[in-house]
Amino acid sequence: MKTFGFLIFIGLCLIICAGDKKEMSADDEKRLILHSGQKRNATADDEQTMIDLAIKYNQAERNDDISGMERLADEMCSFASQFSDTERGRRILAGANVKKGIVYCHQKNRVKALEAFDVAISNSPDAETVMYAYSLKLLCFWSKKYVEEIHGIMDACRKEYEKIKTSEEFRKDPEFRQSIQNKYSHSIDGYCSFILHFKGFGRIKKIIHDFIADFKSEDDFGRTIDNSASIFFLLAETFREKNDFEKELFYLKKSFHCAKQGKFVGDSLYLRLAAYEVRRGNYEQALAYCDSGLTSKQFLSNPLHAERQAILLIAKSKIYEKMGRPETAREYVEKSRMLCQAPNLRKLFDPWWIKE
Repeated sequence: MKTFGFLIFIGLCLIICAGDKKEMSADDEKRLILHSGQKRNATADDEQTMIDLAIKYNQAERNDDISGMERLADEMCSFASQFSDTERGRRILAGANVKKGIVYCHQKNRVKALEAFDVAISNSPDAETVMYAYSLKLLCFWSKKYVEEIHGIMDACRKEYEKIKTSEEFRKDPEFRQSIQNKYSHSIDGYCSFILHFKGFGRIKKIIHDFIADFKSEDDFGRTIDNSASIFFLLAETFREKNDFEKELFYLKKSFHCAKQGKFVGDSLYLRLAAYEVRRGNYEQALAYCDSGLTSKQFLSNPLHAERQAILLIAKSKIYEKMGRPETAREYVEKSRMLCQAPNLRKLFDPWWIKE
């Protein structure tokens, strides 16, 4: 009887305590669910939290703070793990895995990077994230040992793009269409730059021409696509291989026109155009092309492009030699040498994508 009476006493105490208990706050409820392992539906506030974390991650990336990127990617993945399989939950999960995959690329962990990007592709409700993840997957195989894997990823990316093209949103929303096309263009640029080393000129020409056909004209393509300068340069390479130098020069100049509008392209464009002018004896124009590269916004704003500037300075020294100005030529050799001593230059030779 004593035991029974004690239990009744405890029960009354619990009832009284329960009656006095304050209503649980939304934050307390979230913490309780998180610690219990139970999934909950993501809210608009959760999406904003994810955006805030992504902004911090992007800042760490700009500062080349790999440990900060890793910490924030882990935080995002942990945050994403608490949500149930809703559209918001999948969007947060996909975004976290894109960031984590990039960190794995920096760590040269191909298997983990691919797993993360595949999670993003299979979960994201947003076509833009899917296309972006495909372009990142290509960077996991930047080696001649993985040519078939590169082809396979690009084929899957192309099929996804063709599927998105049939959507009503793609047809009716110009902003969405341009976003998708720009993300797809990064995959094309990366893929074609890679297979260029294996003389895949036929593939390059076809995939670029098929893509440009989605625009009103080549000029429309040049205006719309962020990396049109680089893609026009790749197209020029296919004509150079066929010794069609007239067409090569035509697309080199299209590339140059896009670059003048702020579209990124490597130093090879300026070197190629300068070489054409040197052969014609137009040394001043050749120097002007080199200067265009040296003063381009992209090269000046990023210290990692010091190597590109150093190469263009050497090109100017060679041109001055041909002009019979050896003293000026030596000055540019010295400028190039000093630039190559920049501490950040080594990073160009150890890029974050996976090369082996």
